[in-house]
Amino acid sequence: MGGADLYGKNNPFNWKKYLMDVEPIINRTYLIYGIFGLISTLVQYFYEYNDMKARFLNFFYGIICLLIYSFRKRIPVRFKVLFLSTLAFIGIFITQVVNGLLGTGFIQSVALLLTIIIFFRTRYALMMYALLLAIPGYLACGVITGRRIYSLEVLERMNSIGLWVPFLLNLAAIGLICIMAIDYFRREVFGQVTKLERFAHYDPLSGLPNRSYFFESMEEREKKKQLEKGGALLLINLKQFRITNMLLGPELADEILRLTGEVISGGILGEHDLACRLMGDEFLIWTDITDDVSLDVLKERILVNTRKAVKAEMSQEVNLNFAAAYYEGGRDHIQAAYSRVVLAMNRAKANGDGKLVFYCKKMKQGFEQESRLYEELSEAISAGEIEMFYHEQRSMDGEKVVGLESLARWKKKRGEYISPAVFVPLVNKYNLILPFGYLTMELVFRDLARLMEIYGPDISVSLNISPVLFLSTGFSDYLREQKEAFAVKDDVLVLELTEDIFVEDRELLARIFAELKDAGFRISLDDFGTGYSSLSYLGSIDFDEVKIDKSLVDNIDKDRKQLGVIEAICQLSGRMDFTIVAEGVEREEQMVRLREAGCHRVQGFLHSRPRPVEKLGLLGEVTLK
Repeated sequence: MGGADLYGKNNPFNWKKYLMDVEPIINRTYLIYGIFGLISTLVQYFYEYNDMKARFLNFFYGIICLLIYSFRKRIPVRFKVLFLSTLAFIGIFITQVVNGLLGTGFIQSVALLLTIIIFFRTRYALMMYALLLAIPGYLACGVITGRRIYSLEVLERMNSIGLWVPFLLNLAAIGLICIMAIDYFRREVFGQVTKLERFAHYDPLSGLPNRSYFFESMEEREKKKQLEKGGALLLINLKQFRITNMLLGPELADEILRLTGEVISGGILGEHDLACRLMGDEFLIWTDITDDVSLDVLKERILVNTRKAVKAEMSQEVNLNFAAAYYEGGRDHIQAAYSRVVLAMNRAKANGDGKLVFYCKKMKQGFEQESRLYEELSEAISAGEIEMFYHEQRSMDGEKVVGLESLARWKKKRGEYISPAVFVPLVNKYNLILPFGYLTMELVFRDLARLMEIYGPDISVSLNISPVLFLSTGFSDYLREQKEAFAVKDDVLVLELTEDIFVEDRELLARIFAELKDAGFRISLDDFGTGYSSLSYLGSIDFDEVKIDKSLVDNIDKDRKQLGVIEAICQLSGRMDFTIVAEGVEREEQMVRLREAGCHRVQGFLHSRPRPVEKLGLLGEVTLK
């Protein structure tokens, strides 16, 4: 009931493919029948076997089979199958006509035994087949030595070498063909099974076992008590691999993964160690090592050899993150150890220094605290309990407010504010980007009327947009609908995007940007100066604004190189009609240098701090309308 029909409509048997698969066996059958047919003819000729029909048929079969084998590449496989079947039918028919059941009975017995033999391995099949040949072979020897095997005169014609030798040869030919065919198909089937098993258990790119095979093997070792002495899991992550993939392209990024896999599997591990590629840019190693120093030595060998291999092959630099967790043996479980090493990897990524990070209990406590915070954040987003603060952008004289950046703030029910540095990573990590993004946009649209009352109708308001939100289905339509519903003027709303967005299709992004700009939205490139390829797309995307990151502004009054970078950005903006906004301005000296460089707007604690809408314009910091 529940199984599929093997040869039904949903899974038809492909006869054409089947014939192509068995063609090598069919060709060899013609070769064996051809040779044995000619040998039988020669035996009958030299021993003066008087049955001319038998001699002629053997000769005819032999010649035809050898001709077909000689021209096997030109003859269709269907013809070869049809002709071979016809030969077999004629042979059986003639045997029945000439010898009756006496001849066919033995042939049928042999065929029955052959069906049993096919389930044995090749060498055992050959041994059993030799035993089958012993019985008629004994009879043949009796004929050859002149002893009468059959006493009845009516069977006198059976006592002839010209009959028995060809019979033995044909019997041998049939058996060899059967065993050869069985061996061929066994190797083919097992070969396909081996390929399927490797595909199921191994990562085709790195050549290492995959995740499922790794954990199946480790759990099997656990059951067999082979991990009682303990060991460690070493987790490896390629640092900033997403950026590498963006810069080099997927083919070269995959090459880095392949080289990393070669290093790990290239004799660097112990006899009982096991490695796998988990997924993406992560590798996992089980090792019998149980001390920090030896683990750190293994980590260094992997790091050095991987860097050397990638440098030699691709002339590229590569950096890795490492984390480790010990398996205690006894009641410990490999999945529990894996959970611990994942927590350690989170710390390794946060540190970013490439050092080996070992799991400790504080990490678990931090994870539990993070989980509780995530649940509270999820509830706050669902209940609409996120607040919007607004940070003012000033003109270069510091007097006039010319724009605002909207910033989300989370105030817990007991009145405690959670830092964006804490909850924003949770939004990204736990896939809350869409509900969080749509909620913040809704809050900004609601505040727009009040903001314009305070600052005037020409004020601009910026919204930070995640790439995931920007590329989500219906995002552009939502913006246009909300703009129309709240009667927002053109050029009031500015969409701030970081260069992470450019991992996607550049042409698609340019088309979406153009549609949004036509709908009255402005586009800003946020955190300029912190990425890897900003200049490559400044000329291809029609931005309205570029925001210089705080890291470039911090030492502008002390570091002439940073000042030179900002001056170059401002000169570039003059040619490309960008508005330049400098973030993180905290000192008057920075204002002086930015003004000299030609910056257009500034944003920072020197003039104001982010505040909710109800507190804007109350402290004398704002030039009102």
